[in-house]
Amino acid sequence: MENWGGTSSNQTDVNNLLKARGKGLANRIPIYECALQHLPGSYKLWFAYLSELSTHAKACAEVNGDLSVFKTVNQVYERALQYMHKYPRIWSDYCTLLAHQHLVTRTRKTFDRALQALPVTQHAKVWKQYCTFVKGNKEKGLRLPAFIVANVYHRYCQFDTTKREELVHYLLDSEHHDEAARQLTLLVDDSQVRSARELWSTLRDLAAKHGDEVTSVDLENVLRTGITRFPEDAGETWCSIAEMHTRNGNFAGARDAYDEGIETVSMIRSFGVVYDRYARFEEALTKAKVRVMEAIAEQEEGGNHDTAEQAEAERDVDLCMERLDALLSRRALSLNAVKLRQDEHDVDAWNERVTILKNHMKQQSNNGNESNENNENNENEADMQEDESNDSVMIGRETMEEDPVATCYQNAVSTVLPHKVTSGSLVQLWMDYATHHLSQKSIHDFEVAENIMQQASQVLFARRSECAKARCTWAEMRLEREDFDGTFKIEKMKI
Repeated sequence: MENWGGTSSNQTDVNNLLKARGKGLANRIPIYECALQHLPGSYKLWFAYLSELSTHAKACAEVNGDLSVFKTVNQVYERALQYMHKYPRIWSDYCTLLAHQHLVTRTRKTFDRALQALPVTQHAKVWKQYCTFVKGNKEKGLRLPAFIVANVYHRYCQFDTTKREELVHYLLDSEHHDEAARQLTLLVDDSQVRSARELWSTLRDLAAKHGDEVTSVDLENVLRTGITRFPEDAGETWCSIAEMHTRNGNFAGARDAYDEGIETVSMIRSFGVVYDRYARFEEALTKAKVRVMEAIAEQEEGGNHDTAEQAEAERDVDLCMERLDALLSRRALSLNAVKLRQDEHDVDAWNERVTILKNHMKQQSNNGNESNENNENNENEADMQEDESNDSVMIGRETMEEDPVATCYQNAVSTVLPHKVTSGSLVQLWMDYATHHLSQKSIHDFEVAENIMQQASQVLFARRSECAKARCTWAEMRLEREDFDGTFKIEKMKI
């Protein structure tokens, strides 16, 4: 019986063998029935009887296409379950037989009956087969609706909470992104999940590529909350938020996400990821605007004149170019801001920021002089100055002030604590701050510089030599103005 499979190459031999086997089974059926009347609780009898009936029914269906015999076998299984409902193997074979008949609803209900009849300790044997059935076979086109699969997995997760990831993989494979995003959100928030970072990466990719298909979850808020939880992936997360806005056509929202990412990330690697993606975004947008402008120009050459549309396209290209130039020009200052977010007591980083601002102001001054020489019209000069001020705003917050370098010095000395300095000299920073005002060569700036050194002399530096250096510098400033009495008072205070 075990070696028979109906695989002969000669169809006549197969039919003859099937008929012979059918005659033998017909002779054994009364014996089985008689034995089961006397021993209805015998598992071995029921198992042998049902196995033989199932094998014969499948052989008939494969060779002759006769499906009527399945009806009889199903009835026998129902009779058997009246006595064998505590045996998971009987339920498993019955569900397999129903699935072979493509009775989807009946199979699903039979699995539910099995879970209700069997004790919880034996549910694991049923759930694995149940999930395999509801996921179906993609190659054969046997797939159930996603909501049915999700409902089954929800119940399965109540039995085994580690199986929710299988549901996510199924939903992603079947392109049900809305439900997949909801399940991923639940998984990421679960503290017992070990692969939370991998799931977070999957959620980011889902938001970036299919964010417009997700309606049950506010993906942007979810991603923003995950930035603090996974700070090492903050750069990729900000890029996912921006790309989600880009796919929705919200370029302003994407630009805001990139800007916020640059201003908040605390790792240089994350800054590099956001900045490079931002630069590619602006470059691609600029190229798209240039292509639109060229297409409009070709239409005008063909005879379709639309001056207003051409002017608007040129303004769009100019605006995109200005944004790209501003982004490239503020890279150094933004990178320095990341270093300061890592360690705000790094004096060398503050000195680097001052140098960047000085170079920027020098460049802005040179550009202003060139524009004044080349533009004789006062209105054009005003427009150029307005554009320069806007560019300054884009480069850094300090450039919004009248004296960006002095503002940076003020922020540095008010932020750095003497006992927390990690690198550089704090007293030298105070001295440079005062020197910056002295270089202006005005009475007001000299008074400000003296006030700065007076504040520096009151700072509790980590070493006494630094305190002495601050007071000596203050005294030298008085000597340069030939204020001998003031210098004497300062020296007396030192003693």
